[in-house]
Amino acid sequence: MLVLIEIIVKIELIENPSEAEVAVIYEGLRAFNIPHFPGLIEQSFGLFIRNHKGQIIGGSIGVILLSVMQIKYLWLAEKVRGQGMGTKLIQLLENEARVRGLQSIALETYTFQAPAFYARLGFNEVGKYVNYPCKGIDKIFYQKVLCNE
Repeated sequence: MLVLIEIIVKIELIENPSEAEVAVIYEGLRAFNIPHFPGLIEQSFGLFIRNHKGQIIGGSIGVILLSVMQIKYLWLAEKVRGQGMGTKLIQLLENEARVRGLQSIALETYTFQAPAFYARLGFNEVGKYVNYPCKGIDKIFYQKVLCNE
């Protein structure tokens, strides 16, 4: 005797899903990826520039994944741009990556942000989304390999 079981599936698009809903997808993907990345530990970091009042006027946020430092955000308040602070941030991050024995640093930027800045500091373009997220703007992916230096 053959018994058929009907499985009901509902697919829905939710704007602004809850943290719990996002966590289910993230943890499912993470569990799937673990066999491919043994020993994976995600360690977040923050490097902050503070003024004399202790207010954050710039910095960088990222994560270390196995042998790569991923810079997620790098920002400087307008009043401190052009004074070498961005270069100093990258130098400090590179030094930290080397101390940790990491192989590379990766980041992404937009064409209106700082591609020339990253290129000048030795980052190489490794990919690009054209007209992303809108026409006339590209998202550029950069990597700086440290292990060959």
